[in-house]
Amino acid sequence: MRKIINKHSANEKRVDEGWTKAGRRLDESWTKIGVFFNGGIIILGRGRYVKMMRRTTISYLDHYLYYYTGTGDSPEPQCDNCVAGNDERLDECFSLLTSGKDVIVRGHHGIRHLVNYLHAHYRMVKAAGGVVEAPDGELLAIERERHWDLPKGMVERGETLPQAALREVAEETGVTDVSVDHLIMKTYHIYDKYGGWHIKQTSWFAMHAAGRQHTAPQSEEGITQAVWLEREDCLRKLSQSFASLRLVADELKSKHVKL
Repeated sequence: MRKIINKHSANEKRVDEGWTKAGRRLDESWTKIGVFFNGGIIILGRGRYVKMMRRTTISYLDHYLYYYTGTGDSPEPQCDNCVAGNDERLDECFSLLTSGKDVIVRGHHGIRHLVNYLHAHYRMVKAAGGVVEAPDGELLAIERERHWDLPKGMVERGETLPQAALREVAEETGVTDVSVDHLIMKTYHIYDKYGGWHIKQTSWFAMHAAGRQHTAPQSEEGITQAVWLEREDCLRKLSQSFASLRLVADELKSKHVKL
C-alpha cells in the first residue's frame, strides 16, 4: 500500500496513470548550479499538454528516488513499494531509499534545495562510461561480479569526461579502436563505500568501434566477461541489473536516442 510521509496540502492528489516523457534531456540546464541532473520534461494528461514538470532520478542499488519540480501534481511511476514525501524532509526520504523503497519527492523548494542537501551529506565523485556499438549494431557489455554492466570508471585528474570514458572502455574490455560520438545521459546513484556516503555522477557516451574487436575482460576489476551482444539482448540484460543501468537501458530504448 502507498504510504504518505508528509502530505503538503489537502489539494495534492494522485495524477492519473496517463503520463509520458517528452522532449530531450535537459542536462545543460543545470550547469549554473554546478551539478548535472538527469532531468526530463514531464507532460501530464491524456492527449493534452496540461502541466510541465522536471524529474531528477537518484538511485540506490535497485531503488529510485524521484524528485519532481515544477507546477502540478507529481506523477506516480509504477512501483510496488512506493512512498511519497516532500523536500522538507529529505533526511527521511533518503533514509527510506536506502532501506529499500522507491520514493517520490515533491520538490517545493526547487532543485537548488536538493543540490545543497546532496553537497552537505554526500561526497560527489565523477565517472564516465561508454555504450559501444559495433558496425553490425551489436553492443559491448561486461559482466562484473555476476551483474551485467557497461564499461565505466572514475575520472582521473586532468582527464575530460570523453577521455575517461575511452580509457575505461579500453581497460575493462580490451577494445581500443573506438570513437566518441555524443553524450547520451548522466545517471546519479548513492553508495556507502570507502568510509562514507558518496553520490556518483556517471556520464554515458555513445561510442562506435571500428569493427567487432576481440575483447579482454579486466579480471582484476572483477570483470568475468566482455562480450558483444545483440542490441535487444544487451538492453534486456541491463534492464535486469542495478537501477542506474536500468535508466540507461530505458533511455536507449526510447525512440529519440541514436548511437
